[in-house]
Amino acid sequence: MSKDLEKVVEIAKGAGAILLDFYDRDYSTQEKDNNTPVTEADFAAEKYIKEELNKSFSYPILSEETVDNMDRLKSEYLWIVDPMDGTKDFISKSGEFTVVVGLARKSESILGVVYNPFSKQLFFAEKGGGAFFQERDGEIKPAHVSGTIDFSKATFLVSRSGLTSTRTVEILEELGVKDSVPVGSFAYKVGLIAIGKFDTYFSFGSLASEWDTCAPDIIIREAGGEMTDLYGDPLLYNQENVKREKGMVITNGALHQDLLSSLKPYIKA
Repeated sequence: MSKDLEKVVEIAKGAGAILLDFYDRDYSTQEKDNNTPVTEADFAAEKYIKEELNKSFSYPILSEETVDNMDRLKSEYLWIVDPMDGTKDFISKSGEFTVVVGLARKSESILGVVYNPFSKQLFFAEKGGGAFFQERDGEIKPAHVSGTIDFSKATFLVSRSGLTSTRTVEILEELGVKDSVPVGSFAYKVGLIAIGKFDTYFSFGSLASEWDTCAPDIIIREAGGEMTDLYGDPLLYNQENVKREKGMVITNGALHQDLLSSLKPYIKA
C-alpha cells in the first residue's frame, strides 16, 4: 500500500467512525433537490474528509454534498468523494452504507477506497497495484472477481427498489437468472462483486454520479472485473457533467460482453 493510499484508508475509516457515532442517535435529515435524503451525518463526514485530504494533498475535491466548482476541470488530479453512499440505508439501518473516496488523474480513476463502517469491510485499490479487501480489521487479502461464465449460475445484485421494477424482473427472467440479491450502497455492491461474492450489477438512467463510481471503478478493474456504461464505454472522470446518464454495467469480466449484448434491446433510444 502506497503512503497516499494508506492515508486515504485512514481518512475513510475516520469518516466511518463519524457516521457510526450518528447511527443510533437522533440526527437531522433534509430532502435534496433530486428528492433524495441527506443527513447531518453526511455533512459531518464530508467536512472531516475534506479537511483531512487538504492537510496532505493540494488537489481539488469534488464531493456530493458541496456545490461543484468548475475550476476542478483545470486540474490533472481530482479527489472525488461521497461521504456516505447509501444514505437511505443509513436511515433505514440496513447497515449497507459506505464511505467512498476516489482519485482521478485526467479522466481515469486511479485510486479508490470504499469502507463500510457498520460491517467493518474495507475495499481498496490503486492503478497497477491490485485490489484488496479487509474484514473487521483482520488480514488484508487480495480481491478477485468470480469465474462465473453462465447467467444461470450467476448471482445478480439489484437495488432495494430494483426487485419491484418490471423491466429489471423481465431482464433477469430473459437471461435465465436464478439468483438476485438486493443490496444498498452502489459502492458496496461493486466491492462485493470485486471479492467474488456476487457476479454482476447493472442500472439504467442517471441516478449515479462520478462520486458514486470513481473509487469502486478502480477497485473492480484491479480485481479483474469490468465497469462500463450500457454501451460498453469506460467511465470518464472530472467531466463537466458528472451524471452517469448512460447507465452502468459492473461484472466479473467474463459476463460483461454477453450482458451488454443482452441489455441492448432495453436501452431507450
